[in-house]
Amino acid sequence: MTLYKVYVNIIYTMKKKKLPPTGMAARYEAAWNSLVNELPEWKKLHVIEEPFGRLASEVAHEAALRAEDEKFSIAPTGGN
Repeated sequence: MTLYKVYVNIIYTMKKKKLPPTGMAARYEAAWNSLVNELPEWKKLHVIEEPFGRLASEVAHEAALRAEDEKFSIAPTGGN
């Protein structure tokens, strides 16, 4: 097998498996998701429709602050 085919096989396998984010990426994603879930429905729709707009930028900034806060936990809380 040529080096190119090995490379293509590795890339294909990596894309296929899609590992969950770890480290700070996981913290940023969890912060973004929790923040967006707290938004009113109209703001969620606005962020989706204008992903590079002012409101989306503000939400991203707040998510970054939340993710970098030492008190923020990505562990799910038990509902029971």
